[in-house]
Amino acid sequence: ASVIIDTAAGNFSSAQTTLDGVLGRQPNHATALYIYSELELARNRFDAALSRAQQAYELDPLSPWINVNLAIVHFWRSEYQPALEAVQNAIRIDNNYTWAYVWQAKIFHRQGQLSAAITSMLQSADIDSASVVNSAYTGLLYMEIGDEEQAEYWFRHTASLLGDTPQARFWQGLQRFTEPQQTTDVARQLMLELPLLDNRIFSLLPLLYQNYLQAGDSEEATRFLQSRIADTAPQVNVHNYRFYAALQALTPLPDNSSKALRRLMTTIGDNAVPLLIYPLLNPAAEQALPDIEGDGWLDYYWLINNTMTASNISERLQYQRQQAALQRQQMLPLKTTSEE
Repeated sequence: ASVIIDTAAGNFSSAQTTLDGVLGRQPNHATALYIYSELELARNRFDAALSRAQQAYELDPLSPWINVNLAIVHFWRSEYQPALEAVQNAIRIDNNYTWAYVWQAKIFHRQGQLSAAITSMLQSADIDSASVVNSAYTGLLYMEIGDEEQAEYWFRHTASLLGDTPQARFWQGLQRFTEPQQTTDVARQLMLELPLLDNRIFSLLPLLYQNYLQAGDSEEATRFLQSRIADTAPQVNVHNYRFYAALQALTPLPDNSSKALRRLMTTIGDNAVPLLIYPLLNPAAEQALPDIEGDGWLDYYWLINNTMTASNISERLQYQRQQAALQRQQMLPLKTTSEE
């Protein structure tokens, strides 16, 4: 547990010391190896992360989590076929292991296969419908295909898991909060207090970012983003790169951070595509759109109005709208428990 905490806090040397100690005593400690792969991901050492994950797999190929961990490493390397093979192997080993379905959905999602992603999340919910993260993510996937009715069902289900809390009130009002100039102050306060604002499965940062810009509070947005970066790892990595990208769309980053973000975006391939949302939401940054050639899905494209669309991104947005409509039609036969 201490290694996971150290990695999340950016205390990489401490995490490495602990893991090296374990492996020094037990070189074939599969759990230590897969946790080491997570540390290497946080340090942007993607080849080392894959090596550690593969070592763990070779030692314990029947561990569902080790298979999912291998899939996560492949995911961040934009190696989607081996990532899918790993999560599907985890499901064959334990078909009640919900984390495998969630990462299967993530892999499909990044490739724009949203109907497959939703199907995977519904399978996860059939096993365990009490996960706040999974329920919220399912609702967000429905938003991506434009099915607001099903999205609302899952957001309300998310709220029902949280009792009478500010978190619950956010999910109850999420769709209303995304409408222009709707209860901006209330929505912002709820998002700022939301533990799930940015997590390993999804990020609501584009919604908060849009909220600041709609209110003309770019300076406040800058302060918030800078504070979040200061609280995370001391370098740009897969856990905090969204905050750096959002900040870069508001104000120039220090040269070393800008270069580090560019290197990471090149390395993670399609996973960099969602970062386009920040300059697209900020007309002042439209000319600073990063050159991203990946084919990954642009999350929150539905926040972009036609009048806000930069010419060099309009084809991507048009394609996604068409794909969303098509996949929404494909999902029509699937019913949630709310309709049964």
